[in-house]
Amino acid sequence: MRYDQFDPEDLPSETMEVKPELLVQLMLQAEAFGFWRIDVSTGNAWWSENVYRIHGMQPRKGTVNVSKAVALYHPEDAKTVEFLVGDAITNKNGFDFVLRLKRVDGKMRFVQSVASVELDTDKSVKAVYGIFRDVTQSISDKNISKTRAQLVSSIIANSPSPIAILDRKMCYLQISPAWAEFHGLQEPHSYVGKSHYDVLPEVPKEWRAEHQRVLKGETVHRSQALENGETRVASSASGASIFPWHSALGEIGGLIIMVTPAGNSETKQNKTAAQIARLMEQADHRPQRFGEIR
Repeated sequence: MRYDQFDPEDLPSETMEVKPELLVQLMLQAEAFGFWRIDVSTGNAWWSENVYRIHGMQPRKGTVNVSKAVALYHPEDAKTVEFLVGDAITNKNGFDFVLRLKRVDGKMRFVQSVASVELDTDKSVKAVYGIFRDVTQSISDKNISKTRAQLVSSIIANSPSPIAILDRKMCYLQISPAWAEFHGLQEPHSYVGKSHYDVLPEVPKEWRAEHQRVLKGETVHRSQALENGETRVASSASGASIFPWHSALGEIGGLIIMVTPAGNSETKQNKTAAQIARLMEQADHRPQRFGEIR
């Protein structure tokens, strides 16, 4: 039957019944969901085949040690998983999170889990169970949370130091007013998306090479005075610090350049750059707890 020739009146009048468990199975298969269950009495977990695959493991029979499973998450996110599972058992809460998981092959992935609790006859929590899926493809560097973006913008806008955040293609993501003034530029926002090398074509080859080193993970501190290149005007600046920043998956997303004018504290400058780099790395999704299960 062609869908453009479909007539609702052709449907049989009787109600079609499908077992709920069959619909759940189809949903899990279609969306590549996995299913997990933690037995509170033993502290062990059961994983479906898809959960093993998302972890980069071969499916196997038997149970999984919960502590070892939690240890596979990013160290900061592992604490969140421990709290949410413990809170679910204590307060009979469900939860929903998107966190960073390190597969056995070393690759970092974003995973989502939505969970609830199973109560025993005495209303205590017998088990915690949930669905699990890889959502890495749906989360990109463009999905920076409003809170993180506002924090980064606030730090840069109010920084007395010339500072710029660039992507891997050396295009500006944001520059501070002090950076624009230091380099004799106009309105800072007008340079977003433009190439650093197009805006400042006099950047020497040596410094361009430094930028490539930073994009490979190195941190560079330049102590000599800046006279050309990253400033259009003669300057008595003492140098610059260049840091890589990382995405939430741990990949290098670009670099941060912070010029140190004469008289400024280089240590303070470096702390500011490190703070921005940490904000850039924070995960986008904030875990949520559901109400008590009765």
